Amino acid sequence: MSFKRFVEAGRIAFIVNGPKKGKLCTIVDVIDQTRVLVDGPLTGVERQAVRINQINLTKFCLKFPRGCRTATVRKAWKDAKIQEQWEKSSWAKSLVNKRKRLAMTDFDRFKLRKAVSVRNRIRSNEFFVLRKFAYRKHALYGMKKAKKTEQMRESARKKAVARGKARAAIKAKWAAKGITAVFKRTLVRPALFPPMQKKPSDNSASKPTGKTPQKPKEKAAAKK
Repeated sequence: MSFKRFVEAGRIAFIVNGPKKGKLCTIVDVIDQTRVLVDGPLTGVERQAVRINQINLTKFCLKFPRGCRTATVRKAWKDAKIQEQWEKSSWAKSLVNKRKRLAMTDFDRFKLRKAVSVRNRIRSNEFFVLRKFAYRKHALYGMKKAKKTEQMRESARKKAVARGKARAAIKAKWAAKGITAVFKRTLVRPALFPPMQKKPSDNSASKPTGKTPQKPKEKAAAKK
């Protein structure tokens, strides 16, 4: 059953609207579909009829017959210790905190913000320490993923060592030949000399092409 809080005799309710707003009461009898008879002998709520939309039902419930006297309600309330149970509930604690916030001054709000900031910083630092420790123990993402990550790191480490050895060998080889190498992200062999420009050979200039040079006008006429 999904619903556990019913409008019934003995159900403790919290008044959210009306002259008795913010007080507890208990339902003594159901008048009709929109009104109930409530009583709160220990909370200052006289026996009266209230609308159902003016109350919120709580999880507490007393056992007494419908339409019983106020003395019976008072005895059942004391025996069940409703007031103590209500003060321990999260609902009552949130209402107390809400009243405190409404009564705060500007300086109190400033101190609260600073305290919350310090608390969040301490909590974040502790979380990062615990996460780092769990990751080292392979308990954060599971052994399989941690093992795979460790294998990838080991292979990358080996590749870096192999690249370093290859570069050292090439550098030593070039040093033996008197060449200074520049090693950055990629191996670049510096240009020792500027690129040589090819000079036209005498044979190519002396050979006849078999065609007479034409002027630009003659070329255009020939194309037409």
